[in-house]
Amino acid sequence: MQSLKNLIIKAIICFILFAGIAVINAQSCATWGSGEDSIKALQEYSLYREYYKAQKTQKEKDYSEVIEHWRYVYNNAPGARLSPFVDGIKIIEDRIKANKENREVKSAYIDTLLGIYDKRIECHGNEGKVLGMKAGKVLKYRSKTHLRVILEDYNKSIDMEGVKSNPQVLSNYFKAAIIAVRKDTIAKEEAFSIYLKIIPIIEQNIKQREAAVKPKEVKERESFIKTRKKIEEGLKKIIKDCSEAKVAFEESYKKRPDDPQLWTAIFSIYRNLGEECTKDPVFNEVALKLFEKDSSAIYAIVVALNTSDATIAKKFFDLAILKETNNNKKANYAMKYAKYAKDRLGSMSAARTYALKASGFKPDWGEPYLFIGNLYAASGKACGLGTGFKSQSVVWPAMDMWEKARNDPKSAPKAQKQINKYKEYLPSKQDCFMSGITEEGQNYNVACWINVSTRVRFKR
Repeated sequence: MQSLKNLIIKAIICFILFAGIAVINAQSCATWGSGEDSIKALQEYSLYREYYKAQKTQKEKDYSEVIEHWRYVYNNAPGARLSPFVDGIKIIEDRIKANKENREVKSAYIDTLLGIYDKRIECHGNEGKVLGMKAGKVLKYRSKTHLRVILEDYNKSIDMEGVKSNPQVLSNYFKAAIIAVRKDTIAKEEAFSIYLKIIPIIEQNIKQREAAVKPKEVKERESFIKTRKKIEEGLKKIIKDCSEAKVAFEESYKKRPDDPQLWTAIFSIYRNLGEECTKDPVFNEVALKLFEKDSSAIYAIVVALNTSDATIAKKFFDLAILKETNNNKKANYAMKYAKYAKDRLGSMSAARTYALKASGFKPDWGEPYLFIGNLYAASGKACGLGTGFKSQSVVWPAMDMWEKARNDPKSAPKAQKQINKYKEYLPSKQDCFMSGITEEGQNYNVACWINVSTRVRFKR
């Protein structure tokens, strides 16, 4: 009985394979044909497309009425149009879903699905692109048993497509590599090699669209940025910390110090593993090499933040601001140098200069004004002795800045907190009279390094 049952199942599967998708001669890429054959093929094409389009608009799709007409076109005119290959994927995946409980029938449909990609390559070319698509389906349906095949197909696809590779293909390639590492199908080193191969392609695509304004190009750039993030998150699953990253890449760097792809990979990995890695000399070294190669702002800012030489730091902060095309990022870089000038150099005037540059790039941003206000408020001792009038007068220009900062909803709470706090440190009416100031609201020039005109306010 059991053997009879097995025979029946096998017969059903054979029926699916031969009635569902008749085996086509490997060299047959026929078009519409001629005479009655041509009329029949065109009729079947028209019917399948009509049914198919109608189903696409339905929430619950049912391609059972489509498949017979589609099958005829696929079997008899595979070279005529590309659409049967594109539509066929959805049609057969519908059958896979419908037979999810029947493992053998489902497997037969998966074979059919993958065969559609092979036939598409045979009849319509574009092997690199289609191989990447096929590998995605193998990853979806057979990742447990076909990891090596998946990796080989992705590798070949990317070799053929290069910088034209689809971001989803790049993402799935590395996803397959991570699965393969976890299943001991490949060593970590092979996954790192895959990473080194795909990251430069992603970076090149992002850079090519750096100044994109057309919606299509902006969307493409965002897609590659998301892909990079996804891959970097995946990398963290197999590289747990900076010490592992060093083991994985620094030996390669010693052997290939002039390899730009390796620089890009090290930069990307180290940047995402925290301060231990970003303070490593190799990180700064590859950032400098990458900047010399393509003058990108992101590399300049890394060199600026990691050098101990103040002159070099300023040079690279300025280069980062100059090379960056996005004003919001320019503002961020200018603020980074403002904080660097204050904390590392102790130069209040340089800090203010760059904070004002930041506000120029991003006028509605409250952070620069909040920062300058804090600089002024901290300058009491530098501008006057003790708690006298001159040391207290710095609060006036500080409040000018905090009032500007309040216009930015994100900075407003901090700005108001500073205003409330420093009201206590305003000069008294008596101290102002003693210094020749008789009216609240009159202009007054605060001297020392601040050297700005402000409005007089009395302590209440």
